[in-house]
Amino acid sequence: MTDNDKLHGDKRLRIMEAAVIVFSRKGFHRAKVEEIAEKAEVGKGTVYEYFKSKKELFLEMVLYIHQKYEAIVGQELLGVTTFRHRLQEFFRVSMEFLRRHKEMALILMVDHPPVDEDANLLILGKKLQQVAKVSKMVEEAMERGEIRPVNAKAVAQIILGSLAMVGSQVILDEEENDPDSEKLEQDVIDIILHGLTVEG
Repeated sequence: MTDNDKLHGDKRLRIMEAAVIVFSRKGFHRAKVEEIAEKAEVGKGTVYEYFKSKKELFLEMVLYIHQKYEAIVGQELLGVTTFRHRLQEFFRVSMEFLRRHKEMALILMVDHPPVDEDANLLILGKKLQQVAKVSKMVEEAMERGEIRPVNAKAVAQIILGSLAMVGSQVILDEEENDPDSEKLEQDVIDIILHGLTVEG
């Protein structure tokens, strides 16, 4: 990589980081490209060298946050072997990430731009990748005999759906570390691990 390539990459990263800050404060519709450029310490024209429109920048920023999240989860789960521990860490890391990016997560829930078919396919692709990763975690647990044979994809959807439900509670909570949301998280994990029926 040449110095010019590095500088080019640094500018794009600065724009993305600035976009996270501005979009999280203003939302998509009220945020201005000029504000993002100012925050990134680049000219408005430079933003358009990297992104064709505000909508494209917003979508790229969403993907950037998603990649950051995946990298953090991947790092935190390294060396975690049991299914129970992996599930607990997956929820813990995800909730911590949501708490740190609460405003942005809220915007993604309620203030997103209209997206075209290509954008929908891109977002759907990311969701399918996540289902595949969690399915693999479930399959590995079955191979180790930690859980009974199940439809791994169905379990992955249950885990991710539960994570989204707990996450929305975290996003909407007024308090920074609401004990109720932490208890909800633990209760959900317990239900996933032990089911609903009474044994015996």
